[in-house]
Amino acid sequence: VVVEPDLATLATSLELHDLAKPIRDNRLTFLTSSDPGRLHERLARHNLRIMAGTRLISSPPADQLHGPFMARLRQAVADYVSMVRMGMMTLLLNNELTLRNVAGNLARYVASPPVQTLRQRFAGFPAVVVAAGPSLHATLPGLKRFADRLVIIAVQTALRPLLEAGIAPHFVTTLDYHELGQRFFQDLPPAALARVHMVAEPKAHWRVLDAFADAQHAGPSSAPTMISLLGNDQADLLLGRAAPAVDRLKAGATVAHLAFYLAQYLGCDPIIFLGQDLGFTNGTYYSPGTAIHRIWAGELNRFNSIESMEWQRIVRDPQALRRLTDIHDRPIYTDEQMFTYLQQFERDFADAPQQIIDATGGGVRKAGTTIMSFDDAAAQFATRPLPADLLAYRDQLTWWDADKLPAAADAIAERIEQVEQLEKVCVRTRDLLAKLVELLPKDLAAFNRTIIEVDEQRLWVRQHPEVLRLVIQVSQVAEYQRHQADRSLRINGTDGLEKRKFQLARDQAYVGAILTGCTRALAILRSAQERLAKRD
Repeated sequence: VVVEPDLATLATSLELHDLAKPIRDNRLTFLTSSDPGRLHERLARHNLRIMAGTRLISSPPADQLHGPFMARLRQAVADYVSMVRMGMMTLLLNNELTLRNVAGNLARYVASPPVQTLRQRFAGFPAVVVAAGPSLHATLPGLKRFADRLVIIAVQTALRPLLEAGIAPHFVTTLDYHELGQRFFQDLPPAALARVHMVAEPKAHWRVLDAFADAQHAGPSSAPTMISLLGNDQADLLLGRAAPAVDRLKAGATVAHLAFYLAQYLGCDPIIFLGQDLGFTNGTYYSPGTAIHRIWAGELNRFNSIESMEWQRIVRDPQALRRLTDIHDRPIYTDEQMFTYLQQFERDFADAPQQIIDATGGGVRKAGTTIMSFDDAAAQFATRPLPADLLAYRDQLTWWDADKLPAAADAIAERIEQVEQLEKVCVRTRDLLAKLVELLPKDLAAFNRTIIEVDEQRLWVRQHPEVLRLVIQVSQVAEYQRHQADRSLRINGTDGLEKRKFQLARDQAYVGAILTGCTRALAILRSAQERLAKRD
C-alpha cells in the first residue's frame, strides 16, 4: 500500500518503475487522499493479508514534504488494521456460535414473512435510530412529542427506556449472539409492545427471539408475534433448495448499524440518530433505565453504586481508551471497540445518499453527519403524521406459516446424511495421509499410488462443495491456518522433499480440523432438527 498525495510524483515513479504486474495481481494499492471512505474502499480487498501481518514503513523524504498528511494516513491505516483484526477475530471466534444460532432460528426463517414488504415502504419520511447511549435520556421528551411523525427504530437495549417513556417504536432490531440478550425483552409493558415489529439477523440467539415473542403474547390475546428475519447465507446453506427468498441487509458490527441499514431499506430520509454517543459522555456508559442497570441491581450496595459500576465498565481496559473530540469540540474518551464501530459508521455515512443527522446531543463527533438538536431536526423534517396505510401491513401479513416447516426438516435431514458422509471421507483421508508420511522417504512408487487414493476421496468433496462450506463454518480457524501455511510455503520457497513434508503436515492438520468440524456441525444440525420438529 503506497501513500502519496502528490500525483505528479506518483506519475514520475510509475514512469521509472514497471509496476504493472503487482497492480494487475491486485498486490499494489495507492492511497492519495485521507478520505476515510476511500481508504476503506481501497483496503477492503486486502483484509486477509492485513490479518496475516502488516508492517508500516515511513519514508523520511515523504514526511519532510507532506508531514501532516503522512501522519494522518499512518494513523488511519493503523486504525483500519485494528478494525480488521477485531472483525476477523470476532469471525474466527464466533462462527460456530453463529451457525448454532442460525440453525436454532430456521423455523422462524422459513415460517415468518420476509422483509420484502418493508422495502421503500416509508420513502420520504424521516427515521429516528434510537440507541442506548448516555445522552438518550435527555432526548426522550422531545421524541415523544413527535413520535407520530417519525419512523422510530430502536436497538434492543433502547426498547425498555422508550416503552417506559410512553414511546412505542415501530421497529426493534436485534443481532445478539448470546442468550443473555433475552433479558432486554423480559418484564416489558405488553400492551405497548404489541405493535412493535422486530427485524432480526438470524445469527441472533433463538432464545432472544423467543423472549420477544413471549413478551408480545403477554399482551392482547389477538396480538401476533411480529418478527421478520433477514436473508442469511448460512441459513440458505443449511436449507439448500428449501431456503426462502429473503432480502439481505448489509452486515453490521452492532445492532445500531443494523438499525441504520433498516432505515435505509425502508427508504427513510433523513435518518436521525439519538443516543448514539460512541463515547463516554459525562463519564457514563449507558443511558439511565437500560436493562444492564437492572442486571447490575444485585451487586449494588452502599459501597458499590451505579456510578461506580459505570466507571469500572469504562476503565476495565485503560490501554484500549482513546481520546477524541465530542460534538461540542471538547475532549471525550471512547474505547477501541466503540472506535471500530465509529469507523464503520463513518464509512457508511460517506456512502449514504440520505442526509444523516446526529441529534444525540452528546458523544463523539462523527464525520458525514449534520449536528442538530433533536427539536430542531424534528421541527424541520417531521412535518406530517405517518399515514395509517403505511402501517396497515401489520394486520395483513401471515406472521407464521407452519406449512413451510416440513420442507425445512427434510433439508436438514439431507444435510445430516451429507455431513456424515464427509466425516467418513475425512477418516479415510486421514489414514491415507498418515500412510503417505511413512512412504515418503522410502517408496515413491507406493507413495504415488496412495496419492491417487487420496484424490478419489477429494473427488467426493469436489462434487459436494456446499457440504464442505457448511463444515468450514465451524472450522474457520483451520481454514485460516491453511491459508497461512500456503502463504508461508510461497514466501519461504521450500522445494523438493521438504516441500512435500510441509504439505503433508499442512493437510493432516487441515483434515483433522475438518473431521472435528463434522462432529460439531452434526451436533448443531441434530439440535436444529429437534427444534424444527417441536415447532411443526
